[in-house]
Amino acid sequence: VSAAVVAATSLLYTVDYRLYVHLFRNYVGGFGTGGRIAVMIGEYTGLAFGFLGVAGCWTGRRDWVKSYNAWLWFRLLCYAVMYYFDITLIVNCEDWVNNLTPAADKYGWNDLMYQIAMHGECSSTRTSFFVRSSLTVLLIMYLISATTRYIEYTGRQPKHLLRVPKDLTSGAFYTHSLGERSVLTGMWGKYDHHRVSEYPVGDEPVDV
Repeated sequence: VSAAVVAATSLLYTVDYRLYVHLFRNYVGGFGTGGRIAVMIGEYTGLAFGFLGVAGCWTGRRDWVKSYNAWLWFRLLCYAVMYYFDITLIVNCEDWVNNLTPAADKYGWNDLMYQIAMHGECSSTRTSFFVRSSLTVLLIMYLISATTRYIEYTGRQPKHLLRVPKDLTSGAFYTHSLGERSVLTGMWGKYDHHRVSEYPVGDEPVDV
């Protein structure tokens, strides 16, 4: 299910970027150039790995599911990069009204942050971004844990297929058939079976 959702959101990002931003900006970030690049990389790669995860679950390919799980770790890295660039912008949102020139000189012109500040939405945007993006990060961490458990579960061998080690006997022991000539003639144990002739215990040599 998670892989299908990832594939769907990544597909929306590719097909209709404006709608994606309207729905998910406060979940994924992207208020500055660095943050937008991190989101872009995460979504473009998510399109491929999302479908790969769906196909892996459908066909039972553990290696494909492992690749999807590795991508989830990569998505966390994208979030770390996004936070690095976006948190400073969001925290200093009011500067785009109160200190426009210094803010533009420090961060470069950012029309999105300017519009947010001009409409007095800094506080609400900041709260929404921190809450929703944090919940999304926690969700990704949970998906990593759940996917890892799924991979381990599918890799287990059923108990009825477990290979029980055979309890082999020592090579020092061997058996003989009771239908052998030596047994039938009462000569069992009186000579070496591997020789052509032998001296029986307390008797004359005989051919065997």
